[in-house]
Formats: sequence, C-alpha cells, structure tokens
Amino acid sequence: MEAISVSAMLGGQGQGVVQWRNPFPEPASETTVQPYGTLLVPLRYTPAALKTCHCEVLVAVEGSSYSLNTLEWRFPVRALTEASLSGVVFKYKCKARARIEETMEVVLNGLQKVGPEDEFTHEVVLPPEHRGFLEQALRVEPVVAAPVRLARPDAPLRYRVCFAPQRMLPPTSLELVINKSTGGRWRFEMQLQATEPDLDGVLTIEAAVGATSYIPLRLYASGSEPQPFTASFPNDTPMVFHVIPAKGLLPPAPKPGEPEPEPPLQVSYSCREFGKVVRGRLYVQTSDMQFSYELRGRMPTYVPPTPAQFAPSVDNKLSAAAAEVQHPSVLGQQ
Repeated sequence: MEAISVSAMLGGQGQGVVQWRNPFPEPASETTVQPYGTLLVPLRYTPAALKTCHCEVLVAVEGSSYSLNTLEWRFPVRALTEASLSGVVFKYKCKARARIEETMEVVLNGLQKVGPEDEFTHEVVLPPEHRGFLEQALRVEPVVAAPVRLARPDAPLRYRVCFAPQRMLPPTSLELVINKSTGGRWRFEMQLQATEPDLDGVLTIEAAVGATSYIPLRLYASGSEPQPFTASFPNDTPMVFHVIPAKGLLPPAPKPGEPEPEPPLQVSYSCREFGKVVRGRLYVQTSDMQFSYELRGRMPTYVPPTPAQFAPSVDNKLSAAAAEVQHPSVLGQQ
C-alpha cells in the first residue's frame, strides 16, 4: 500500500487523515462504523528536526460475523519535515524567443550536518495554467552530476537554469523543491517573466481617406500539423486596424515542390484622416510561439507628374476665320 504523506515545517504542525472503509454490511468494532461506512483517523505531525519519520496506523475489527479472529488493516504513513522559507526569490527575465542561462546557488537553512549518505534531489513545481509551456521553456539541473552531495552543511547547492521562452509570459511564480535522502525538504520561490519579443517585421498598409485596404500575412505552424492560433492587438493599437480571423489554424510549411497554402490571416487598415501615419502592434500566438509585427497605416504616397507627361496644348496657327478678321480683303481695288 502506498504510504500516506504528511508534511510540516520545522517547528510547525502538519495534519493529515487516514480513511478506512468498512467492507462489511454490518457495523464494525467498538467505534461504530456503519455498514460500508468510512472511519476517519486524524493525524498530526510536529517535527523537531529536519528528518523523515515513518509509522503505521492500525485499524482492527474484533469479532465480526465474517471472522472470529481480529481483522487488521495497516496504513503506512510518511512524515516529511520542511525547512522554513528563506524569503529569497530567484528572478529570471528575458525577451520571448531569446534565451538566458544562469547558475543559481541555494543554501539549505537549518541544515546542521551532512554525511556521505546524504544525497540531494530536486523537482520543479509548475503552476497548472502554464505547465505545458514551461515544461518546454524551462530547464533546471544540478551543475554537478548525480548523486548530488554537500561537503559541509553551509555549502550552497548549484543549479543551472536555462530559460528559453518562445512567447510572452507574465510574471509567474513556481517552486524549486529540494529533498534530502535522509529527511528534510526545502522550498525556494522562482519567478519567471518573458517580455515582448523583437519584431518579426513591419506591415505597411496604404489606403485612401475613407477607404480600407488589406494585406495577407503568411505564417506557418512550428510542426508538421496545423496549429491553432489567436491574433490580437494591445490596448494602445488604434481601432483602424483589424485582423481576420482572430482565431484559426496555421498551416504547416510546404515541402519543396509543394504549392504555397493560402495565407491564414489578413490585416486591414481603414484610413480616416489625411497625412498622419498610424502605428500599432499585432500579436499572433500559438501554444509554443509568438509573432510580433509593427503596423503602419498611411495614405498612398503622392507622386507629382513630370513635364514629360504633359503634351503641348498651345496652337500657334490661326484658323481661316480668325486670319480673315485680322487681315480683311480689299475688294474692288483697281
């Protein structure tokens, strides 16, 4: 049977419970448990040292109609002691689609002594809402190869932290949990943040006043299957920009010789005033990637005509009627 775990901070108190279900269609034992009912046995753990304790909870049923002997159920209990929190927060921040690699040193407060039998292991507890993303973006591993040991209790444990997010991440807290093989657990808070990535490009859209123009945006999935995406604008992007659709599927990149698929997005600009260049941002995000574009909306550039485009329009010859008025004929002159 898997052990029931109870944990408590050093000097504090932890609680747990053992559940036993009466398997008989009749009341059981002196502490009456109804047929098929449940007995709850509360546990309380108050550690005085950084160690792991083990015990068993025994539930016995004496003299039932199913057996004249005493029936027993044994529940193993494992009690873990955690050190008090150090209050130190390890913060790591970089741009999306960038990468940082740093060494993190942690000192195990409350550790009194270490021996060759003491080995240290670690685990990273990720928040559920970002678990899938951080499993790909974050790696924490000891600088030295396992088994990890300490030469003295005040020596730090060193871990290599690699953070390579492919999309933005708001400030997010998680835990690094360190366990000692002979008992003892330490928790350290880590905080990760991925800021806006470098631009993937600039999209310039030209439209006359009162008109709307569209340009296609061609993007591909990161793998060989279509990938869901969402397209959005930050709050400071003017409402003259629109994207169609706001949600959809990015196609996989075509193989050599295959035709290009239709662009999965179209971005539009509606011009509402003369002269001004309107700017904004567009984000396209998948489960593991983020694209960022600067948007520029403007009127078409005015190109003045050249003299060569004009044909002469002056006629230097007089018509016959005009010539007659200017030079009348003299009749009847001899």
